[in-house]
Amino acid sequence: MPQPALPDPGDLPQLILPALGVLLVGYTDVILTARAFATHDGGHRLDANQELLALGAANLGAGSLHGFR
Repeated sequence: MPQPALPDPGDLPQLILPALGVLLVGYTDVILTARAFATHDGGHRLDANQELLALGAANLGAGSLHGFR
């Protein structure tokens, strides 16, 4: 099993722009999928803030355990 670890702080400036791109694509993917399922299942309300928090929690967990979401 991989051990939890933090990234090297020296790499952060090089990773900010690519990380923002991945954030944008990932968030739009999650929101559009959730919106499609909410509409299909009878018009449930979609809370975009909750979706963003859930995506962030999943990414933090995967990142700290060297996983891939």
